Amino acid sequence: MAPLRRGLIIACIAAGTLIGSIARGEVTIDRKPPAIEHRNFDPAHPPADMPPLKGAEAAVTESKFDCQVGMKYQMIGHKRDADGCVTTLRVQSIQATLQLIVIIWLPNGATAKLTAHEEGHRRIAEQIYADAQQIASSVAGRLDGKTVTGQDTDCGGADKKATASAAWQFCKEYLRRTFDVTRQVGDTYDELTAHGTRAEPAEDEAIRQAFKKIAAKSRPD
Repeated sequence: MAPLRRGLIIACIAAGTLIGSIARGEVTIDRKPPAIEHRNFDPAHPPADMPPLKGAEAAVTESKFDCQVGMKYQMIGHKRDADGCVTTLRVQSIQATLQLIVIIWLPNGATAKLTAHEEGHRRIAEQIYADAQQIASSVAGRLDGKTVTGQDTDCGGADKKATASAAWQFCKEYLRRTFDVTRQVGDTYDELTAHGTRAEPAEDEAIRQAFKKIAAKSRPD
């Protein structure tokens, strides 16, 4: 019955727009409402787009954290040498669009207990996503005004690598604090409930305990 949380989506869009001002720009975060979808399937003939079940798993919940980011940059300079070109840019503004997509796959005739367990995984993802705007703003604030570099055989390629590097840094940190935490809490939730087969703790209590355990692990000694 173990739900499998996978299907991570990363969409990093580096706008690559160069601006002349050296002042730091704005950070704009657009957090879209969660999109929840329920799908039923025949265990004997699971659909091709469903994540594969493993072992005794009977259902699966996908939590997809989508991070799209565009940035504007000030050109600091190009450095050319025998190996090509190194571009240095300063991040001037960041615009990010965030989305959570949860797909709950349940077998036809799923029991109330199995359904409640999978809905618990949805609730975990939504609880973490509730703080997504604050998390993304914090990440963007640390990148705004930061210099990034990229190296390639020509300066055009180096420019693209520099912009991609900044976008990837944003998405990587945002996903570490959202998707990765969702996975950790979900795994602990499964351990506490034996993948939904234990009567106790009930889903509400198991979710509470799972968050508490992960929070305790993340605190510095």
